[in-house]
Amino acid sequence: MTRAELEGLVHEGEVVTGSHAGAKLAGADLGGGTFEEADFSGADLSGASLRESIFINCRFRGADLSRADLRDTQFSGGDLQEARLSGARMENATLARCIMDRASLDGCDLKMANLVQCKMGGASLAGATMFKISILECETAGLDFGGASCERGTIMAADLRTSNLAGARFFRSVLMKCNFAGRDLTGAQFPGCQLMESDLTGCDLSRANLAGAGFSKAILTGARCDGAAMAQCVLMDAQLVSASFRGTDLANAVFSGADATEADFSGARLYQAICVKLIAVRAKFSNCDLTYADLSHAMLEQADMSGATLTRANLHSIHDHNAFLPNRRQALPPDADRVQADAWQNRWRSA
Repeated sequence: MTRAELEGLVHEGEVVTGSHAGAKLAGADLGGGTFEEADFSGADLSGASLRESIFINCRFRGADLSRADLRDTQFSGGDLQEARLSGARMENATLARCIMDRASLDGCDLKMANLVQCKMGGASLAGATMFKISILECETAGLDFGGASCERGTIMAADLRTSNLAGARFFRSVLMKCNFAGRDLTGAQFPGCQLMESDLTGCDLSRANLAGAGFSKAILTGARCDGAAMAQCVLMDAQLVSASFRGTDLANAVFSGADATEADFSGARLYQAICVKLIAVRAKFSNCDLTYADLSHAMLEQADMSGATLTRANLHSIHDHNAFLPNRRQALPPDADRVQADAWQNRWRSA
């Protein structure tokens, strides 16, 4: 089929099928078309207009789609393995259950694009613009985010242990249930991001920008966050066992219900931090700034608070058996009314 015939079918509203493998279609006008089980393997579609087209189980293996207009397109169940989409415009495109292994999307404009349950092993998003992108339940082993910018995006249930994140910046994005375990993320940029229920076991986040980030129910066991910017972070119910926060800015952070057993907060700034019911058995708080921090009901057995600043800190009903608290007098005095109220609540619960 010639290029003119193919364009004619699209403009007449016909469903395009059949093989067009290796076709020379650079700059073709195929926008608004419907393609079903069509084969464009190895075809040259560079600079082509495919805007608002629908592709159902189509093959683009090894095809050249660089600089193509793919805005508002829909791909369902297609094969884009090793396809070249560098510099393509893909705003508001949807790719569902597509095979995209080793595909190149370098420098693509992926604003508000949706990638759902796609296989993206070894694919590249280097330098891509990912404003409000959604990458949901995709296979992402070896995915390259190098130099990419993701703002207000959503990445869910992705395995990022082998992904290239060098130079990537994530801002106010959701990275929920993602696996970063063992990664060196020194100096990484995740300000305002939500990493709820993500696995960061053993990660090195030293000097990372995590200001305002959310780690609710995240796993940071053995993680190193020394010198990181973590002011206003939310770490509710997070696993922080043996994690290191030496010299970290944790002002106004929320640790309620977190398990920081044997964690190291030496020299950290926890000014006005909310540490209600924090489990910090055998944790180190030496030379830590806990001014105005709320440690109500915290488990501080055998904790080391030597040199810690506790000015106006709230130590209501803490558990401090064998803890070293030389500056206890800096903290707020016991609140008899609150103790009585707690006792009444306990009696009511057991009734």
